[in-house]
Amino acid sequence: MVSVGDFKQDVLRLYNEVNKKIFQTGVRQQKVDVIGNKMLIVSINTRIPVLKLTDRIDPLASSSVDRVLQRQFKEEFRQLLQAKYPMKVIAVLKDYDVETEHAGTVVIFEQDVLMVLNKESEL
Repeated sequence: MVSVGDFKQDVLRLYNEVNKKIFQTGVRQQKVDVIGNKMLIVSINTRIPVLKLTDRIDPLASSSVDRVLQRQFKEEFRQLLQAKYPMKVIAVLKDYDVETEHAGTVVIFEQDVLMVLNKESEL
């Protein structure tokens, strides 16, 4: 049986795990909300030191690297979620604000998350 609270904690653990793998650092702060078939994760992430330097010297190169890293993060996070939970992920949308180090991630599932979790607990 997976409660909503357990699901959220597990999602945050997975999110941090992928963040450490891709960016070599964990998140400083994170929060998750589930609304129907959508999940919103807002986090504060330390900027990779080499990208901080690149931001000043060549912002265009830094932006390109950001896009590549975000794409890889989204793919790995999607795979982990689908492997762990019986829900198809329609989309993972992620953006990062370099100035404030805030990130927003929206995951859109095929089904209502609470309904799936309730069905799992009935089995």
